Amino acid sequence: MYRLDGMDRQLMLVLNYDGGVVQDWCWQACSSRLIWMLPAVYFVYRLFAQQRRWPDAAVLLLGLVLTVTLCDQVSSGLIKPLVGRLRPSHTPALAGLLHLVDGYRGGLYGFVSSHAANSFGAVVYVALILRRWRITLAMVALAMAAGYSRIYLGVHYPGDVLAGALLGAAIGTLAYGMALGLCWALPRLEVRYAPLLLVCVFSMYPVRAQRGADSTVHRVAATCLTVSAPIGQTVRPAMQTAC
Repeated sequence: MYRLDGMDRQLMLVLNYDGGVVQDWCWQACSSRLIWMLPAVYFVYRLFAQQRRWPDAAVLLLGLVLTVTLCDQVSSGLIKPLVGRLRPSHTPALAGLLHLVDGYRGGLYGFVSSHAANSFGAVVYVALILRRWRITLAMVALAMAAGYSRIYLGVHYPGDVLAGALLGAAIGTLAYGMALGLCWALPRLEVRYAPLLLVCVFSMYPVRAQRGADSTVHRVAATCLTVSAPIGQTVRPAMQTAC
């Protein structure tokens, strides 16, 4: 472990350098989340243009949001405080040897890189949906630029970026499978079971109230069960016709 950490530090000193004002600005731009605005707009356009069913497109879009959210929360909220590895910009023996742009040092802990996790998670998820190799190569290049920008700015070791990329790729693949499963299940859900689902929610909710409130919940449940069959018989054929 110490040997790997030493190799990571040596590689950090090789990849981090003072490239001047122009490169400082370019790598700061690559580190910004704004560079993903155009790919995001393109993904939304392609998603709703390709999908004949807008509920499927909405599910796939929510899957992308879920991917980025999970990558960010798992990396920043779970792994960083759990591992507790200082960023190179906060390591006393190393910080003075690094090129730091505009004095930016980032947070205290750096393993794993949230930027790398978010970028590669989104890229893997979108690539699995669009299945266009040119778009995939362009997004991978953009994600690699975002990952290296964190090294250039001196706030992440190469190992932080690599681990973040692997984490993001795993989460993106998992979210893709979940989104496909939900798209497959949605047309097969029967509308008449929706009130029954509501009853289940009521029954599982821990009601700690007076007797009058409990009887109200039971009346709502009984009403839902009563109307479930007519709703299913009326709405279900209409949905099948629309699809």
